[in-house]
Amino acid sequence: MISSAVRAQFPGATNSIYFDTASRGLAPAAAQTAIAAQVDLHVMGTIEKTRMFETIERVRNRYAGLIRAQPDEIAFTKNVSEGLNMAACALPWRAGDNVILCPELEHPSNVYPWLHLKNRAGIEVRGLRARGGKMPVDDMIAAINDRTRVVTCSYVTFAPGLRTDIERLAEACAKRDVMLLVDGAQGIGILDIDMSRVPIAAMSVSTQKGLMALYGMGFLYVRKEWAERLDPPFLSRFSVDLGSAHEATGGGDNYALMPGARRFEIVTTISSVPRPSSPAGDHCAIRHGGDRGACSSIERAHDPRFAGAGTTGFRRRIGCTSRAYRGHR
Repeated sequence: MISSAVRAQFPGATNSIYFDTASRGLAPAAAQTAIAAQVDLHVMGTIEKTRMFETIERVRNRYAGLIRAQPDEIAFTKNVSEGLNMAACALPWRAGDNVILCPELEHPSNVYPWLHLKNRAGIEVRGLRARGGKMPVDDMIAAINDRTRVVTCSYVTFAPGLRTDIERLAEACAKRDVMLLVDGAQGIGILDIDMSRVPIAAMSVSTQKGLMALYGMGFLYVRKEWAERLDPPFLSRFSVDLGSAHEATGGGDNYALMPGARRFEIVTTISSVPRPSSPAGDHCAIRHGGDRGACSSIERAHDPRFAGAGTTGFRRRIGCTSRAYRGHR
């Protein structure tokens, strides 16, 4: 049972039960307050960059804690699509290399990057068919060969919304030194994702669903040993390691990339100004969304074993009907 104190933080659920988290989550009132305070600083011209950067690092640490990762394994992005493209384009592709995925279960944002690389770099896109609406993990593992560079999938599928057997797929990829790149949009903040236990190489998420923030921000997780092997397709000042030098300090030709996933970060400074989402709001939202007990209590909703009977029985139990539609990134 949800306490009245928790429900009070979500005005959008005051007189109803909200189910559309697969499309977008409800932001808590605390996030609205934090974002308004950030806007006020800009309106009054009193923003302090030191505090802004402190907020950025606080959010990075909180998100890292949520998925049991290290802060240096987290980069800020604008959305899931950007994170997927960053990871995809950072590999040293050669013509004839291949990527394995199940296109019918993926959002188009995790299909077009690979088709584009097929046209640009001559890679092979190995598209497999779903198995009864479920991710064909056995087939994906069997399809891996010595030219496979990436296996990619959703933690929870775009449609019909079932969990992938990520642990088994991640272990198989790790044994073959293949990057497992995960679209975590439908799982983050809802399922208990533990990077210390499951050897996922990289995962891209956005903040407007289970993290209960707004559109316009995401996170890219890259396991440190993988990040050090990747060459980012583009850089900014914050992708380059200049130690404690001022943010406007320039470097020379012999620059070093930031450690871990930070080398992918090109949006940090603009992420803290009033955009559709900001670290100030996301900090409050992640604080509310980071309850692992709550995550584990609803994991069964995405369990493939319940795919046949769950919807009808659930509707009957709560006494309502629902409309399903495909949401946007």
